[in-house]
Amino acid sequence: MFKTIVNNCGLEWEFTDRKNQIDFMDLTISIVGDHIETNLYEKPMSLHLFIPPHSCHPAACFGSLIHGSILRIFRLCSNREDVKFWMAKFFSYLLDRGFQQHRILPAFRKAVVAAEDFLARTEAQHQRRLRRRKTASCRKIAFHLRYHPNDPSSSTLQKLMKDHLFHPQGQLPLNQCANFNGDLVPIDGMVVAYSRAHNIGNLLSYRKICNRPGPKVSSFL
Repeated sequence: MFKTIVNNCGLEWEFTDRKNQIDFMDLTISIVGDHIETNLYEKPMSLHLFIPPHSCHPAACFGSLIHGSILRIFRLCSNREDVKFWMAKFFSYLLDRGFQQHRILPAFRKAVVAAEDFLARTEAQHQRRLRRRKTASCRKIAFHLRYHPNDPSSSTLQKLMKDHLFHPQGQLPLNQCANFNGDLVPIDGMVVAYSRAHNIGNLLSYRKICNRPGPKVSSFL
């Protein structure tokens, strides 16, 4: 009766019988005994198009890719053996994209330690860390820069900032200087905020059709 009513609403639905396991989004959810277990699920046609090593991206993007993917595996897999399986798969995907083993291994080791540390924290510890980061971010300035691989690295820029503004020889640090109101300058650090260079799509196609001269798009519909 329920299936008949649903299919009479304009769309024809496919129904499957009840079972103890289902694939939903990127998860395989299973009922095992009296508890639920989860595992990663990948579509058979997934191409695993990770950023290739020759791509013009800041070096931090590679580290973020490793750390984010490893943490995802640790959080979504209930069983340790599944964690090892998917880490090995992820490792092979990166090799297929052209990364070198000697570059991947150190990043993997750091990511595993970070993931285990993350999962070992209590909710109260997570909240304290978030509050500290939020407070610290309010006392940092953003240096917006379009990324180019031949420019000085972000670590070099950070060192210049620290040497000349926060630890200048014979001078007061920036955060100990007073502004026009007599208040100390509330700046303790800098974030290098990279933006990507324009790609072919940006150069050859319109991103804002409303700025194109002539009749509106809706006039052709």
